[in-house]
Amino acid sequence: MDESCYICLEQYSLEDAFDIVPMCVDHRAEYQAIQTEKELRSVLPNGFHGAKPKDLSKSLSEWDCAAGLYLYGPVGTGKSHAAAAMVKRWYVHQIRLGNRPVVVWMNMPATILATLTEFSKGAVGKPGVLWDAATNAGLLVIDDIGVEQPKEWVKTRLYGLVEYRMHQALTTIVTSNLTLAKLEHRLDSPQIASRLSQHCAQVSFEGKPDRRPGLAPELRG
Repeated sequence: MDESCYICLEQYSLEDAFDIVPMCVDHRAEYQAIQTEKELRSVLPNGFHGAKPKDLSKSLSEWDCAAGLYLYGPVGTGKSHAAAAMVKRWYVHQIRLGNRPVVVWMNMPATILATLTEFSKGAVGKPGVLWDAATNAGLLVIDDIGVEQPKEWVKTRLYGLVEYRMHQALTTIVTSNLTLAKLEHRLDSPQIASRLSQHCAQVSFEGKPDRRPGLAPELRG
C-alpha cells in the first residue's frame, strides 16, 4: 500500500513513511532541518542562536559528544557561546543516530532567583519543572555557575543533580568564571566541585579575547 507526501503529493511506500507526518524522503530531510532549527531556538538563549560548531577550537570540535565539560575563564571570553555551538553539534549528532535529543539550558543565577521566589511563595511552578527536566536531559548546560552563592538547600539540590548525572553518565556542560578550586570556595561545597571534576574535562578560556560588544558611549550633558 502506498501513501502520498502531503507536500508534493508524490506516492511512496508506507515502509518509508515518516512518523506522524506523511512525507517522501526528500521532504523528510527538509522537515527535520526545520524542526531542528525550531527546537534549538526554543532551547538556546537568544544571544547564542548564531553560535556555529565550525568556529569551535580544535579541542572542542573533537569532543566526543559524550563526556562532560567544564568551561572556565574570564567574563566575555566565549564560554557560553562555545557551549551553544556544542549543543548544536550534539543535537544533530543525536538525530543522525536516530535518537530523540532532549536539551536543557539552565542559567544558574536565573534558576537560583526563580527557585528562591518559588520557595518563598510555597508554590511548585516553572523552576521546579526545570530542575526535574534537567535531571534526565540527554544534554544539560549549567551556565554561569558560581556567579552568586546559593542558599544551602539550593546547593543540596545542585549536588543531587550533578551526582545523579555523573552516575547515569549523562552529558553535562558547565560554564563558569571560576576554576574548580575557586568554585569550591565560592559555593563552600567540596562535594559539588569534586563531582564536577570527576564528570567533566576542564577547558580553560584564559587569555581568549573578550567577545562582548563595546560599551555604549558615555553621555555628556
